Amino acid sequence: MRITVMPLRSLLLVLLMTAPVMAQESATPASASEAPLPEFATLFAGVRTHQDELESLRRKYICTMQQTADELDKDGGSKKQTTEEYEVFFLNGTEVRRHLRHNGKELSPSDAKKEQEHVDKEVADLKAGKKPKHGGDVNLSVSRLLKLATFSNGRRIRVNGRDQIFYDFTGNPKADTNGLSDEIMRRLDGTVAIDEQDQVVSRLEAHLASDFKIGGGMLANVHKGSRFTWTQAPVRGEIWLPETLDVNVDGRVLLFKGFQGAGKQRFYDYRKLDATVRILPDVTKVSEEEAKPE
Repeated sequence: MRITVMPLRSLLLVLLMTAPVMAQESATPASASEAPLPEFATLFAGVRTHQDELESLRRKYICTMQQTADELDKDGGSKKQTTEEYEVFFLNGTEVRRHLRHNGKELSPSDAKKEQEHVDKEVADLKAGKKPKHGGDVNLSVSRLLKLATFSNGRRIRVNGRDQIFYDFTGNPKADTNGLSDEIMRRLDGTVAIDEQDQVVSRLEAHLASDFKIGGGMLANVHKGSRFTWTQAPVRGEIWLPETLDVNVDGRVLLFKGFQGAGKQRFYDYRKLDATVRILPDVTKVSEEEAKPE
């Protein structure tokens, strides 16, 4: 998942943007299994392992992502809305995007050519082992969050015919962090849902438990209560992958005061990469060796 803090139009900014709300599902606690909950340590060991595997296997898939961003007025109404569409895939653990459409319109031939050249260069750099230049990005990993929070109040709820185990979580102030992304995740409180059968995170709802500042508040001051909801779903019965992400940010971003923004990302049309598929025009084929998980 890649979140860029500088472009205002992304509006997902310092909070989360990549790694997804599914249509609200009907939760029916009364019909859930009454069996005892699995032992917490065993369940979470399996979840962490499976989530790490999923984040590695994402490199074998390409999808389309639609990103809608709203700049809100003080009453919560939309002042300006923009929609962008991208083709998205992962290479060497880094998300790569090719811009397809702006507000429903295809890029002009000249802009499309520039975009393709930019993507080709980024792919070449990543294959050469060069680090991406997204220095201001925030990369939030579900598997990492599971290691930076404490969990309580486990309960089983049946959702769309599948047993889900829900836990409340809060960021652990004593957890060791490594960089900006970890610092943000350590300030999150919320609820996580785990698909009991597949032992993967199916839904994550979180909010900032305290204000978060960058550059002493000069670059960003995201207010307590800013929130997001992320979900992933099974794709073709093979793998769980991100489906949608909803974000609502309240605060001061860059030099804009009293900023409020809301955004949604929807991931769809997943296709599997193999030795016969080209990732993008003018980009070399993905070899079988490259398609293997790390």
